[in-house]
Amino acid sequence: MEYTSYAGRGRSYLNLGDYQNAEADYKKVLSKWPGVWNTSAYYSELLIAQKRYDEADTILSLRKKIHPEVDTYFGHALIYAAKGQKEQALDTYKEANPAIYALLGMKDEAFSVGTKYSDDQLLQRYSFYNILITNPFYECLHSDPRWQKILEQHKTLYEENLRKYGTIDL
Repeated sequence: MEYTSYAGRGRSYLNLGDYQNAEADYKKVLSKWPGVWNTSAYYSELLIAQKRYDEADTILSLRKKIHPEVDTYFGHALIYAAKGQKEQALDTYKEANPAIYALLGMKDEAFSVGTKYSDDQLLQRYSFYNILITNPFYECLHSDPRWQKILEQHKTLYEENLRKYGTIDL
């Protein structure tokens, strides 16, 4: 399916912090294939990262309208957390999530949950280096020595993967 190419490239751009190209790809997918529910989730994250909360809420509402079976709790919790609305964020999304905790300035909780993710054997093969250095959700963690340790681990893995597999041009 053609939309998967745009959706995947949009996610890559988002992970690299290239919001302009990510948004262009997401808009293309949603204009031609509005029922692609995961694209709207990623697009809402981009909008939240840019502090465009009303637009993110609109995208999440459209997603819910098209796919009533899909929850939008995480996206709405991110909006609340980005706005500093701690109680609403934690009440909206009950699962522990490092992005929500970091947006709320809850560093210990963010690191606790993030450590559980990094202990996952499958995830240990993947580098999240580009996401970690570009995603504004984690800004409050940047000065913490624990963050620097995580970042160094992912940078090492990123460099190893580059040597093994090379890079791609988007």
